[in-house]
Amino acid sequence: MSRGEHRSITLTDGDLIIYLPSQNVVFAGDILTPDFSNYPGIHLDKHGSSLGWIKTMQALIALNADIYISGHGEPLKRADLESRLTVAIARRAEIERLFAAHKSLGEIKAALNDPAPTGMAKMFPTFTETTYQELTH
Repeated sequence: MSRGEHRSITLTDGDLIIYLPSQNVVFAGDILTPDFSNYPGIHLDKHGSSLGWIKTMQALIALNADIYISGHGEPLKRADLESRLTVAIARRAEIERLFAAHKSLGEIKAALNDPAPTGMAKMFPTFTETTYQELTH
């Protein structure tokens, strides 16, 4: 990619990520929502998934940008993305483990102390709910 070019990636219907390599900035929009929750808000109805979010985060981190602009919240650094990714991967693994043990969504949410969303996060199912729905299909 030559200087001055940009690269864009789509994740779900309506999501767009723009990378400006000459400025070393990524505009990630609602892929990153640090003001909502420690976990991502995922639109299953727009073909989003927890695995898709994890893969997208890995790709964003691989860009090694200086700044990642979120859709809601302060700009983030690579270490912030790595931390969010680590937490999401661990949570997803726990949900999968409990699902494999035939736990219900309510039991999984209780076991993981899944907090009820507040503020704008109420627009989304929780990461636990999203992942559980993925696993049931």
